[in-house]
Amino acid sequence: MVITLAPTPNSTDTYQVDYISPETGLSSSTANNWIGDNAEVVLLAACLYEASAFLKAPETLALYKTQFDEAVGLFVQEMQRDYAAEYNGGI
Repeated sequence: MVITLAPTPNSTDTYQVDYISPETGLSSSTANNWIGDNAEVVLLAACLYEASAFLKAPETLALYKTQFDEAVGLFVQEMQRDYAAEYNGGI
């Protein structure tokens, strides 16, 4: 990967680069990934939603969309929890 900065910075400046790499795809050598290991419910809901859209099943599309939105919302809440504060607070 190449990162180009313009204009060229001087040597006294400090920079921080945050980078999120794309999720690795599944293959015969890669049997799992982060989403499958940590967000199983979200992955299942996404698969059901996409499958119902692909199969053109409008009667289930709204149901699976709702389940997907709920799964994502719960996962976001879980990721935002401050476990250290809960531990220190005796929860």
